[in-house]
Parts: sequence; structure tokens; C-alpha cells
Amino acid sequence: MSGNTMKSIAILGVSVVFAGLAGCNSIPGTTDLNLPMQYQENHPITVEATTAEMDILVNPQSVALLRVDETRLRAFAAAYRTRGHGPLVLSVPSDTPNSMAATQVAADVHRVLTEEGLHPDTVQSRPYHTTENPSWAPLVLSFTRYTADASPCGDWSESYSSRLNGNATPNFGCATQNNLAVMVSEPADLVQPRTMTSADATQRSDVLDNYRNSLDTNTRRSDDASGEISNVE
Repeated sequence: MSGNTMKSIAILGVSVVFAGLAGCNSIPGTTDLNLPMQYQENHPITVEATTAEMDILVNPQSVALLRVDETRLRAFAAAYRTRGHGPLVLSVPSDTPNSMAATQVAADVHRVLTEEGLHPDTVQSRPYHTTENPSWAPLVLSFTRYTADASPCGDWSESYSSRLNGNATPNFGCATQNNLAVMVSEPADLVQPRTMTSADATQRSDVLDNYRNSLDTNTRRSDDASGEISNVE
């Protein structure tokens, strides 16, 4: 067989291979370059700013917070410390039959919030007017927080039996994204991470002193931190 004939056969073989690969584009389940390949793109987590609110009904004869309202208020303050953004707004009814009582209760609210570690500048009071049940117009506390949600799961529109490659299915990664959205303690961190806090200078100094004095620099651990999973046999 001549060299030219061998060369023609080789070129023909390569052409057949490429023709076969090109034909794969028409087979169900093959790569679609228009579809996102990462599950984060298929099931993005959406972070939105929402408003957390708490109402405290004020009896016209009230002079202080009820104990049950104080308990609710302390829990609300804890939620603000954990996930609050911006000021904590205290709206006080004005020109209502209970406005004088509301002012007294509002002072009690400020006291509790201060006890909960909130700086006075963090709490912003403002009056509001209402015609809805004005005799018992509530104090309204509110702050901005962020919530995270992912796309709904359960997209089984594509048959797994027709997938001839390793591409992700439409529902792949959806449960992971939804679990992350539920578990993240501060959804705003998904938008922009918080800055790092300063290093513990005291701890660092102690470790360096121990090193210079040839002492043990390991962190002390309790028996509970032994690293053993279980001692049950």
C-alpha cells in the first residue's frame, strides 16, 4: 500500500471520529453548553432584607412593662444583637388616649434594652399616629435583618435513563443549597463576609513567654476534649 493511500485512510479515520463526536450533540442527555454546570447557578441562594417587628400593647393605665412583655423584649434584643442591622427603632404612639402611658412604658423599654447591652445611640425613638384602636395603641419595635432562601426542589423533569454523560441533573445540589440557606447564622455573610476581629494579644504574649522560657505552649484541654469518640466497647 502506497504512502499516499495510508495518509488518505488516516485522514478519513479522523474525519469519521469528529463526525461521530459532532453527532453526539443530537443525543438526549449530552452536554448543553447553554445550561449552567454548577449547582450554585442552578439553585442560587437569594438574600433579602426584611423587617423584624415586635408590638407591646399599652394599657392607658400602664406605668411599666408587664413581666411577660419584658421577657419578650429581652428575646427580641438578643435577636437584634445576633442578626440586626442598622438601628433598633422604637415607635411610640402620639396623640392617643394611651400616649402618656406609652411614654412611661417606652422609658422602661429603654432600660431593658440598655441592660441587654444595647448602646443608647442604637435605639432610635420616634412618634407615630394611628386611628386603629388608639386606646391600646402599641409600642412597635423593629429592625432590619437578612433572610436567605434557595430555589424550590423537586425538579424531576429529566429522565436519568437518558443521561449519557456525567452532567448534573436539574435537581442536583438543591437540597444542599436549601440546607445552607436555613443553617447560616447570618445570611448577610453570604453577600459580604464580615471583617476579621483583632488578634488576642494577651494569648499571643502568653504563648511567646512560655516558648522563651521553654515551657509547654499547648492549649490546656479538659477531659471532655480528649478527642475520643466513645469509650463504650
